[in-house]
Amino acid sequence: MKLFLIISLFCLKFLFIQHFDIVYVGSQKWGGGISTAGSGKNYKFSLKVNDSSKNLKIVTVKIGSGCYHANVFTKINSQKGVFEKNDTIHFQVNVKSGNNIDTCTDFFPDEFLNQKIVIKYQYKEKDFFRIIEDIKEEKPLLYP
Repeated sequence: MKLFLIISLFCLKFLFIQHFDIVYVGSQKWGGGISTAGSGKNYKFSLKVNDSSKNLKIVTVKIGSGCYHANVFTKINSQKGVFEKNDTIHFQVNVKSGNNIDTCTDFFPDEFLNQKIVIKYQYKEKDFFRIIEDIKEEKPLLYP
């Protein structure tokens, strides 16, 4: 009985392992000084990964109804998309107002359609989704 309990607890531990920890997610509105420059919002992501880029890939970020690809970088290794276990990775998504982006219904299950921000990633070639709820709003960046 004790052995069964120990094995069960050990297996349950792996069900709750996070593939990455969220260090920071922030957004910043921006606007150009002239009407043709446009406006939008930048989203910045910093994640501490619990595995290397061989097993973990950030695929897509859903913001509202739009899907955006993530170009991942680290401060240590400037090669795009390459990182090691325990690295902090960074990526940014720039959303320009008025852009017609395809909706995410093809990429995300229905249960995520009403979520503001969702990260789609692959771990060992299996798809996972992570809802982002705590977004820090930075001071707007208004160009002259």
